Amino acid sequence: MKLTENQLPGFMAGLRELFDVARLVDASAAAAWDVSEDGRLVACEGRCHAIWGKSRRCRDCTSARALSSKGQASKFEIANNEAFFVVSTYVEVGGSPYVLETVRKVGEDALFGADGKSCFLEMVEACSKKLWLDQLTGVCNRRYFDEQIKSLEGFDAAAFVDVDDFKSVNDSFGHAAGDSALKEIASALASSVRPSDALVRIGGDEFVIAFRGMLPAALAGRLEEARRKVAALRFPETPGLRVSVSIGGACGADGIEQLVARADEALYRAKEGKGRVVLAPADPQS
Repeated sequence: MKLTENQLPGFMAGLRELFDVARLVDASAAAAWDVSEDGRLVACEGRCHAIWGKSRRCRDCTSARALSSKGQASKFEIANNEAFFVVSTYVEVGGSPYVLETVRKVGEDALFGADGKSCFLEMVEACSKKLWLDQLTGVCNRRYFDEQIKSLEGFDAAAFVDVDDFKSVNDSFGHAAGDSALKEIASALASSVRPSDALVRIGGDEFVIAFRGMLPAALAGRLEEARRKVAALRFPETPGLRVSVSIGGACGADGIEQLVARADEALYRAKEGKGRVVLAPADPQS
């Protein structure tokens, strides 16, 4: 959908007659705007996810999906024990890309009474978790990385984390102990990231962390903190089990996929000694 700046005010006014919320969203910056009658973009208070009472980016960011596909994405969102239907549509206003987000509250009659509402809300939350969260560790999954993070701008650092000799954990202590270790490792890594960052189990014993607003001078310290937290883990049910991680990190403005690729290269060097943090050389193009 393409609109001129002159068309925008009337178009948005018409949408507000039909929907509870109609706004423009920048998924990469997690920012949202209303449109005034004279066509000015008026920044909404807080981040775009604040409308849902959330302190961090939505697990299912339909604006990110719409931006990535240059199409449309929809979801049910839950806030204050109420359900809302959200449609995000890629639009261009005066040649600049945005996502148009429209929201409508789902009425009680559509939820089949009080019991139906409760079941419906539980189903929405369960579906969201199944789609975007790793079922073992509870952190974001590979699908979340591929369909949401890759489409977003604003990430300026990344880390690639690999559990050292994880096969030997399964071989020596059993797969149940291995699963328990992965859960605790994920929890330790999660405690070292901020709400603006994203921790993803990319597969097996590998994790990726995407950082926003991370200064190069601070990245090494942040990753070393994560490494130490993992090394300090103890497992009461498996007293002899010890784990460590090797971490590769990268900073720059070359996009999250390139940052992860550079962090992966640094990880290979970290694995030479194991239990280490190694940063990729600065990208000369950044």
